[in-house]
Amino acid sequence: MSIAMKKLRRLGCGLVCLIVLIGIMGFGFSIFKKVPSDAELASFFVQHKKDFVTLVSMLSSEPSEIVGITRHHVMLKEPWHQVSHQEANISTSRFDLYQKLMSKNDVQQVWRHDAETLIAAGFSGWGFASKGPRLAYVYRQDAPSNLVETLDGIKKHDSGWTTVYRRLANHWFIRLTL
Repeated sequence: MSIAMKKLRRLGCGLVCLIVLIGIMGFGFSIFKKVPSDAELASFFVQHKKDFVTLVSMLSSEPSEIVGITRHHVMLKEPWHQVSHQEANISTSRFDLYQKLMSKNDVQQVWRHDAETLIAAGFSGWGFASKGPRLAYVYRQDAPSNLVETLDGIKKHDSGWTTVYRRLANHWFIRLTL
């Protein structure tokens, strides 16, 4: 093997190691982010509540097979998959209103599941490969059984995923899964 080929091979191995190291660092930073404080979460909710109410109302008026809206797609229940708003029979003007409200309020998605309508906004959606905490603002008619007074200082246990709720206002909660 020529000297040039050996140098090229060494350079390639070095680049692979650098990419792996950057990936590990990003993985570690994303998993170990702290959950925002109750005050930060409540403040964000107060600032965006009016539009959250509109999003919940809009989604609740959609046919039951539509379970969610993302920044780009509509989520259908049976079989679960994503389609365009045209395929879901949502008008372009209505879908544009969803997108406008979601963009304005830093909402990644709004979806309904069982008795809840969840809004992934602001602080939600971090974690690498579903390992980090998941936050959502939740609208539901009844209070969940796993209410906590505060999310401040809450930690993940080794026994798997845990979901808790903190009340924000009448029918509004923060849902934290970690």
